[in-house]
Amino acid sequence: MASRIFLACLLSFVCFVYGCGSNPSMRLVSTDTSAQTPSEAATETRPPKCKGQVIIAHHAEVTEHIPREGAALCVPSFRGFGGDLGFPAVHPAPQPVKLIVTVPQLGMLRGMLLANHRPIFNLEWLPGAQFTFGKAAPPGGISGARLIPGKTYTGYGVIGFKGGSKKVGPCYSVATNGKYGGVFNNLGTLMEKQGGSFITWDLMIYDGKEATRRC
Repeated sequence: MASRIFLACLLSFVCFVYGCGSNPSMRLVSTDTSAQTPSEAATETRPPKCKGQVIIAHHAEVTEHIPREGAALCVPSFRGFGGDLGFPAVHPAPQPVKLIVTVPQLGMLRGMLLANHRPIFNLEWLPGAQFTFGKAAPPGGISGARLIPGKTYTGYGVIGFKGGSKKVGPCYSVATNGKYGGVFNNLGTLMEKQGGSFITWDLMIYDGKEATRRC
């Protein structure tokens, strides 16, 4: 009798493990603790935040300092964009600048359109004082999940002065492959040899090629 009970219990255990005639939804499934949720995977594809970066409403900002010899400064990470921007040497130095990243929306100023296209990325930066840029910007790359490696994009700048503005560029760059998507290289060349009493800068990236010279 005891042996029959043992065999019945053994058979029940085997059927529990291997699902003999049972509901498939009741079967055991292995769990993979290394699997990532979509939100975790998305987090890893974003460029890292700058030290001291803050996000306010619809933009991200950080305050940096341009040394005398120039430098590639961290671009605030926001909505898939980030990286660094090469600022040429400055005089006098050092110079504090506030970098503000936005992902442009409808209703932008007409002066920020290029060939009737609005930019896909906008970096506004505000100087702390008047200064002049040197003639060569160090390498720097704007990374973005929306930038496709091998595709051509256009860089364009608008300098704001009291009572007016000045357009700089455009220039083009073929996006290279980066860790966080495509990379637009050397946008900072638009600042070379610029100076004066500017109060704001907008450096933008547009989809497609709308320039004849490379950045």
